[in-house]
Amino acid sequence: MKLGHLSTTDLSKNLHILIITPGFPKDESDSTCIPALQDFLMAISSNHKHIRFTVLSMQYPVSSSYNWNGIKVISVSGNNRKGLKKYKTWIKTKRLAADLIRSQNIDLIHAFWAREAAYIAHKVSIKTKTPYLVTAMGQDVLSTPAYMASLELENLVYVSQFQKQQSILNAKKTKVIEWGVESINREVTRNIDIVGVGSLLDVKDWKRFISIASILKSIRPNLNIHLIGDGPLRADLEKLNDSFGAPVKLRGELSRELTLKSIASTRIVLHTARYESFCLVLAEGLAAGCNVISSNVGIAYSNELIEVYKTDDDAVNLITKALDTKRDEVLTFPQAEECAAQYSELYFSLVQ
Repeated sequence: MKLGHLSTTDLSKNLHILIITPGFPKDESDSTCIPALQDFLMAISSNHKHIRFTVLSMQYPVSSSYNWNGIKVISVSGNNRKGLKKYKTWIKTKRLAADLIRSQNIDLIHAFWAREAAYIAHKVSIKTKTPYLVTAMGQDVLSTPAYMASLELENLVYVSQFQKQQSILNAKKTKVIEWGVESINREVTRNIDIVGVGSLLDVKDWKRFISIASILKSIRPNLNIHLIGDGPLRADLEKLNDSFGAPVKLRGELSRELTLKSIASTRIVLHTARYESFCLVLAEGLAAGCNVISSNVGIAYSNELIEVYKTDDDAVNLITKALDTKRDEVLTFPQAEECAAQYSELYFSLVQ
């Protein structure tokens, strides 16, 4: 069953939402920690002031309670411990959630990732009779751990049609709400020809990115191609890049601000991942007026403004054509406020 729009939903009352998440930014400068969640909370807090949030962060950061842009964050400080210590984190999270619901007049629980946060939200919902929803965030839709195998979620939100299509999760009601981004200041001079952005993980297939870059540089030696991000494959990718004659400038991890500035200075965003649930950089590329070329993942699956390639040669042809064509900068991109508005309506529909 789909979670539909309710025309009779009363959007005038105040709501208090408890967010349960495995991690959260340690402070307001921690810009690379779950940027989609940060953008969402900033948009909904700014434009829907009748909704307030308390965040219960299970694993990261290891910290005491603190405020993040006016939102109270309570850290369970689980620190991804294993074995019995992991279950102690779960027990502590359930206790804190139940206490907050009783003492802070929580109207609704919103869990992120269909994993431990969703499991705990489900259990606390039963205990306290508080409605809940879960937003699936990534590869959590592709498999289920033992503790989730027999669980049917009450309300599940997917972040793209592609993610929903790939999902094996069980839920009574589902809905797709895409993430959104804010407008990005566009640079007059675009001195980067191609950029890739993301963690240096196997699923991102940056080896393919470097291979495509190598082909392009053999045709056009003066191309300026950058890869922004860090991760466990950095040393391997540096070695591979060197073996191809260093066609890509590996810039490491940058702050969100510098990453967006680089995207705004780029002609083409190229993404090579084998799987993405949404892929925020695709939306950021559109918001910055770039040509966006991607494997068929995340929002590339359903967004006609993104060009999808099938093979390396296909990617090279699309990129070459984009480099040779003057592009009218796209003004249409997934908006943060639209995402916030859809969640606002969904929140109110679930507490009626």
